[in-house]
Amino acid sequence: MSQPQLRQNVPVLKYKEFKLPNGQLALFSLIVGPDKNLWFTEPRAVGRMTINGQFARRKLRCRQAEAETLVSGSDGNIWANTIQLPPPTCHDERGPSYSTFYQIYRLSTDLQLTGFDLPKQAFLFPTNLAPMGSALYFALEENLESPKGSITKTSLFSISYSGTIKKIFSFPNENLDFLELLSTPGTRAWLEDYAGGIHDCSLLGHCKLAESGYPYALLNGPHPSWMAYSPNDHQVYVSNPNTGCIYKFSLSDKARGKLCRDEFRSTSDAMVYYHDKIWLAIGPDNQGRPLFASLSSTGKIAEFALPILGPTYGPTAMVDGPDGHLWYLRGRFIGEILSEI
Repeated sequence: MSQPQLRQNVPVLKYKEFKLPNGQLALFSLIVGPDKNLWFTEPRAVGRMTINGQFARRKLRCRQAEAETLVSGSDGNIWANTIQLPPPTCHDERGPSYSTFYQIYRLSTDLQLTGFDLPKQAFLFPTNLAPMGSALYFALEENLESPKGSITKTSLFSISYSGTIKKIFSFPNENLDFLELLSTPGTRAWLEDYAGGIHDCSLLGHCKLAESGYPYALLNGPHPSWMAYSPNDHQVYVSNPNTGCIYKFSLSDKARGKLCRDEFRSTSDAMVYYHDKIWLAIGPDNQGRPLFASLSSTGKIAEFALPILGPTYGPTAMVDGPDGHLWYLRGRFIGEILSEI
């Protein structure tokens, strides 16, 4: 696959970047916390940064599972799902650790961490968390016993802000693995499976399969940046890096078409709603510059470039920052777009 060609009329963005002090790579999650600071995931840690570049972090112990994606709760805390067990031979101050169950983490703004165990039947890591009303929701695959033997079933769960976990409903399909979860108005849960299907569900368990047939490559963990809701046009946007297409769905479960471009075939494809448009991280171009694209509700595309020559990391997450600017993760950097866009 060829790189997007350099176009001389692509605006070059003014930007500022802050390097992580510990040299770690920031991963796939960047949010604005209840304290109006930026929160992000690192390997074995959760980081916090003010818009002036002051860092703090909560390092996870060996016995704690990896935090993957973050969400800001209405209870004033940061919440995270976990994606993997610690190594079977790891040691910490409590001695060797050989197993643990998946957990949901609650992290206070002063970095105090509380873990809530998921059901012991959990077969795969939970999806990212999505807030709806007074709880957070996630999908989880379980190994269950039936008269015909062991089966795997996926269910939608909720966790209250006090940590109570409740199963909402189970999907009738067996071996249905979900990649990510997005909540939209009307307490609708949109779930994307590993085969490319988009499931629009009510909390009563009434689901519709909106799109299928474009499978993803299997990934190591959920990536919530591939779905975004636009309150500007009340549409759900879904990015598929394998096909290079952005799919658009109305809240009535109907596909409104797709937009396909080679530039959308990205390994990161971070996507976010920002200033009445859907923004994507694409590229790089043939000089290695990271590219951004904005997509309006009418399908108009504009592209922008960071003046950083490659090879280099491209953005893996974006967020509408506490100062109204677009912020992003890029390798060992957190960046802010200073241009008017």
